[in-house]
Amino acid sequence: MRTKKGEKKKTTKTTARKKPAGPKTKQVTFQWTLTEANAVAVVGDFNRWDPNAHLLKKTKDWEWKATLRLKPGKYEYMFVVDGEWREDPVNPNRAPNPHGGFNSVCEVL
Repeated sequence: MRTKKGEKKKTTKTTARKKPAGPKTKQVTFQWTLTEANAVAVVGDFNRWDPNAHLLKKTKDWEWKATLRLKPGKYEYMFVVDGEWREDPVNPNRAPNPHGGFNSVCEVL
C-alpha cells in the first residue's frame, strides 16, 4: 500500500500478551544438624541430583542450612555429607529409591 507524499505511514502497535501466572515458588529451608561435617549439600528432583548445585552454609551453631525457592509439588531429596549420601534424619516422609535405600520426601504446598 502506497502513501501520498507528506502522509505519515500508518503503523500498528502490537502489545505482548501476558503469560498466565504459573505457580508461585515458596522458600524451603533444608537443615543438617547431626554432625560436625566439612561439607553438606542437598540434592534432589529440584536440582537433578547434582551435589554441587546447592551447598549448605554452616552457622555459628554448627548447623548447616540452605534455603531454596521451589514450586508447589512433591520432591525427593537427600543430603550429601562429606561425600556420603544420607536421608534426612528428622523427616519421617520417605520413598524407596532404585539403589535399595530411601529418599526423603518434602511437599511444597
